[in-house]
Amino acid sequence: MGGATNYGISSRWYPNEDIINMTPERASAILYRDYWLQPKMYLLPDEFSDIVFDDGVLQGQPTAIKSLQNALGINADGIIGPNTIKAFENKDNNVVKSNFIKNVHNIEDKYLQNNPNQRVFEKGHRDRFNRY
Repeated sequence: MGGATNYGISSRWYPNEDIINMTPERASAILYRDYWLQPKMYLLPDEFSDIVFDDGVLQGQPTAIKSLQNALGINADGIIGPNTIKAFENKDNNVVKSNFIKNVHNIEDKYLQNNPNQRVFEKGHRDRFNRY
């Protein structure tokens, strides 16, 4: 539970931000800096960068990256680097994406077991990833 949230930005992680009055431009700047550039989402193949970024906003970047690495069948260290990029070679991207989405859902299932009051967001979260 991240407290007040706006545009995916949580007061828990950004206590010095005015979450309630956050503008779309400010949120975009934070997301770009902290969720795109810092974890190096731009290094991923195009068909994965958006979905892993999206999951990073929802579940945290290390968790999203580990879900991808598990889907690729490599050591899940939560860092996008040469090993992660190389792991895409000779992989069926449809299978990797399907496994990634399963990983995302499994993590959310475990979270919801411990936080049943968050079930109100479950359908929206599932729809969010099933659109990919």
